[in-house]
Amino acid sequence: MSNLIGGNGQGFFQNLDDQTKTWISECFENRPFCINFPGGAEANIATPNKMLKGWGLTEQIINDRFGAGQPDENGEGLDKWLGKLSQQNSAPRSYIYELQDFITQFPKCEIIWKANIVTSTLQDAQNSFAEVKDVSNFTRCVMGNEVYSKGNFSFDFNAFLVKAKPLMEWIKANYPDVKIAVPFAPNIDRGDHMKWNTALMEFVNNTDLVDAVDIHIYLGSDELVEAYATYPVNKIKYEEGVFYPELSCFDTFCHEYETNTAWESRISFLEQNLPTKEIWMTEFSTNPSGNFGNSFANAAFIFNRFMKFSHRITNMCVHNLVSPDIYGTISRSDKFDTVNTVNTRRTGYYALKLASIALDKGAIPLSSNQTITGNTTFWTDNSRDDLFETIVTSGSGKLLDVLNVNSFNTPYTYLSIGKVGYISNTTQPFDNEGELTYELGSFTLGETSDSTIHGTSFGVYEYTVKNTPPPPPVPCKKKWFQFWLPKCNPIKINNVTQL
Repeated sequence: MSNLIGGNGQGFFQNLDDQTKTWISECFENRPFCINFPGGAEANIATPNKMLKGWGLTEQIINDRFGAGQPDENGEGLDKWLGKLSQQNSAPRSYIYELQDFITQFPKCEIIWKANIVTSTLQDAQNSFAEVKDVSNFTRCVMGNEVYSKGNFSFDFNAFLVKAKPLMEWIKANYPDVKIAVPFAPNIDRGDHMKWNTALMEFVNNTDLVDAVDIHIYLGSDELVEAYATYPVNKIKYEEGVFYPELSCFDTFCHEYETNTAWESRISFLEQNLPTKEIWMTEFSTNPSGNFGNSFANAAFIFNRFMKFSHRITNMCVHNLVSPDIYGTISRSDKFDTVNTVNTRRTGYYALKLASIALDKGAIPLSSNQTITGNTTFWTDNSRDDLFETIVTSGSGKLLDVLNVNSFNTPYTYLSIGKVGYISNTTQPFDNEGELTYELGSFTLGETSDSTIHGTSFGVYEYTVKNTPPPPPVPCKKKWFQFWLPKCNPIKINNVTQL
């Protein structure tokens, strides 16, 4: 697997514990993965320093940035960031040390560093870069997080360059192993986004300072139109084992993300207009997360995106890896959960795990009828029930040997692991285990596998082929008097030498 997948690091160290580290280890095993730090809007506020707690938020920077009512890229301001400051001030030490410990435990984790070029001075940005580089040896750096947005550089790329270019030049001069990316505004049909992008492309295509662009793609009501329009207005007092036909919007969601062209059009645009530059994606998901986040449908979407686009995108990070809310593939347990752990694995966790397995094995899409001549791994997104049965046949006279299955299955696309947008606050704690299942199995096969793929599922199917031994040697039939025939070579059959 050449390109990397992983998660955004927003809220990571605030919510990391030993159990969560175990789950991360089980997710990726010995496979490489990536995390984007500091994740989200925090990257434009933080000034990481070993002498400051957390990511180095300071009250002065927060007041300077938000004191006059300016919003961040998510439309939030002073109260939110003072709350984050209070939370990080309770951290025992700088997150740089936490990062150092994490990399020691997970040496195959690659860090993507987000430099603060919005509120930091050049000297502070350089110091932060050097300290984090020292403990993690990262080789990827992005010039800020969504800095094109209002409240940051407000789509003025030249203003961005005033802050970013000196840092890029310093990085290239002192750390030539580090690749640099600049943020690309994702909506290529919006005037303000294309104002930024046009100037960006002119600069990037004529400089050696930039190696990549970083694009964030979130699908919402503009792309998944019917799914969001038919989302239930009234919350449901959810009960396990009950079918809710009013939640058919989750089925619609699965159909719409497959047919919507936003991802393809934006990635193709970058490939055509920046052909020599890498494409990075340090965040992607659906938005708002409160609707479909932590459902089977959203997990299928995450798995689908990794499988369909990771060969074209150098680094892909789902938003989020570990966080307090249901954006996280692992997030804080709450009153709807039946577990006694601080955090809970959500549906997105299994999407990330299965994608990591599939990409590591070089999986290819599974169709209804396949003929294979050697060991082959397939992936399938069957969230729409459009690939219910498949026949896999061996070629070249070989026999199929074993089918190894890793899949995530459910009877209904709206099922979740704990909190999801449609449930009411009066819902009692519930556990969908038994209906939302991670299947791990191994099955012995014959010449043909007539497999029934679980309806409403996604997963990885690894077929192995028997290596048929050559036929046993045949004794030479030359008679004693047939002197004109070639001499027989002795052979052994059952340890007895024969001519």
